[in-house]
Amino acid sequence: SDARPFVQHHEMRFGDDFAHTWTFTDSAGVLVDVSAWGIVGRVDPELAGVGSVALTVTHVSTGVVEFSATAAELAGLAAGGKHWWEFVRGSTNETYFAGKFKVFADMASA
Repeated sequence: SDARPFVQHHEMRFGDDFAHTWTFTDSAGVLVDVSAWGIVGRVDPELAGVGSVALTVTHVSTGVVEFSATAAELAGLAAGGKHWWEFVRGSTNETYFAGKFKVFADMASA
């Protein structure tokens, strides 16, 4: 049976940009073209009244996808909050990855 979503946690410092890259291969190690999947990424903040943050999805090359967001886009995520993120295949609405999205205080202002 399929064990989706795969759990993967991310950590970042408040005030920093965020980026993470995934590489999709089949069981033989061949890169899988996911450009037609309609991939969506978002972070759901802990605080009520703060909307989800859409992550920018970039298809770097066949089978390689990057999620990113600028510090300004992530500014609504409180440091120390219990945020969650997910990576959804839009063409099937299936969640492939999900997990905690931890934001630490900026060391310069801590």
